[in-house]
Amino acid sequence: MKIQSPLTKSGIGIEVADIDNADFFSVKNITELLNKHHFIAFKQLDWSIENLHQFLSKFGDLVRNEKRKDDTMLTLDGSQHAKEVLRGKGRMPLHRDGLLMEDNVQFVAIFCLDLQDLEGGRTFISDSANAFENYPKEIKEALANNGFELTPLDTNYYLKNEAKWYPFNGLIERNGQTLPNGGLHFKRDETASYNVRFCNIDEETSYQYFETLEKILMHPDYTYYHTWQRGDMLLFDNYYVMHGREAYSGERSLIQMQVKN
Repeated sequence: MKIQSPLTKSGIGIEVADIDNADFFSVKNITELLNKHHFIAFKQLDWSIENLHQFLSKFGDLVRNEKRKDDTMLTLDGSQHAKEVLRGKGRMPLHRDGLLMEDNVQFVAIFCLDLQDLEGGRTFISDSANAFENYPKEIKEALANNGFELTPLDTNYYLKNEAKWYPFNGLIERNGQTLPNGGLHFKRDETASYNVRFCNIDEETSYQYFETLEKILMHPDYTYYHTWQRGDMLLFDNYYVMHGREAYSGERSLIQMQVKN
């Protein structure tokens, strides 16, 4: 078995390859690794979708809704959802899962079924828990006092899909630690899956706040980029990290599944 850590300069993330002991996948061991490292990059697992289901089900109830294949799987195959951003081929900025889906998601797994002629499309993970320490005071106060709000644009997928703004807390508490909620915005020249803004703040100031946060959250010290291969899986704690996706061309088929808190 090959193990590499950390995967970010800030000290989180672990990569595991050539796993030769089934006990490695025990709930106890994986939970301890996630508590310590916050995300795991598994390399080229020889798994089926059934294996993925069985593994994740051990950690709690899977998120289920009618927007997912077989109720549990979000299929990320851009060729099938060309009109959407979330399930398409465009960039997805850093975000925390579950907000517009009305789910409290603890763990997220993304598994690569197949790819062909892929250019771009890396998934990136930000150590948002540690990066939060570098947020400017005025942005921390804005998140704490006002929060932020989202309006969906990929209305075919989100459960909260009315053309209105949905408010959310700007900060969350986890094991006595204050963590940032939400994520980043789409650029003004991008096709967006949703719009996001700080509450009770003018539009330009809100936009500049997100630009500032992007420089912090996407700083090389806090960011890991995963180049996909068949059988790879990313498993991460949805509270301690945020994740996103580069735009891509070519074909790839990923499955995303979530475990409720």
